[in-house]
Amino acid sequence: MKRRGWIALAIGVFAVVCLGAVAVILPNRTFQQAGETAAGTADGDVYATVNGRPVYQGQVERAMQTEQLMYESSLQLIEIGGYLTEEEMAEYEAAYPPPTQEEVEQRLLREALLTGLAEERGLSVTEEEAREYADNINETLEAMEAEGDASAQYMLDSLEAYAAGMDMTYEEYTEEILVPTWRDALLREKLYDRVIAEAAQSADAQEDIWEAFIAQAMAEVEIVYP
Repeated sequence: MKRRGWIALAIGVFAVVCLGAVAVILPNRTFQQAGETAAGTADGDVYATVNGRPVYQGQVERAMQTEQLMYESSLQLIEIGGYLTEEEMAEYEAAYPPPTQEEVEQRLLREALLTGLAEERGLSVTEEEAREYADNINETLEAMEAEGDASAQYMLDSLEAYAAGMDMTYEEYTEEILVPTWRDALLREKLYDRVIAEAAQSADAQEDIWEAFIAQAMAEVEIVYP
C-alpha cells in the first residue's frame, strides 16, 4: 500500500474507535482502559439537536477521550512505519495539532447534519455494505501483519484491547460498533459524491464545492442546545 494510503487508513480506523478507541508505543492496557472508559460513559443528556437529530453529551465525552488517544496513536503509527522523514513528520505535526473540545463538538454536529441530509436525499447504506467495508479493512490489516508490518500488528492488537475494555470480542465490537459507524461514514461519502456530481465541475474544484456545501448547510441548520 502506498504511504499516503496507509496513513489515511491508520487515521481512519482510529477515528472509528472514537465513536464506540519499534518506537515507544502506547501499551495495550492503555487501549483497554480507553475501552472501559467508553463503555462506562452513558449517552446521558442531549448535548444538542441538529435538525431534530440528537447528539448526546456522552458521545461528546467519548469522542474527546478517544480522539486524544487516536491522535497520539496515529503519530506513533506513522513513526513506526517510517513513512515520513523527520522533516515531513515535523510538518505533519504542525499541520495536525492535537484535537480540542470545540473541534470535537463541531465535528459531531457536522456529521449529524450531513448524515441527516444524506437520508433526506434518499441515500442509504445497507448493513451488508458497511460490514463488507469493515471486513475489507480487517483483511488488509491482517495481510499487512502477515507480511511483518509492525504498524498493522499494533493497530490490530490495540483495537482488540479496546474491544476487550468494552467487554466485547473484536468480532462483537466490529458488528455492534464499527459496522454502524462505517454505515454513517459511507452514507456521508455518498452525499459527497452526489453533491459533486450535481455540481458537474472539474476535479480540481471538488473540495471547494464540498466545503461550500457544508458551510451553506451549517448556516441553515437548526441546532438547539437544551
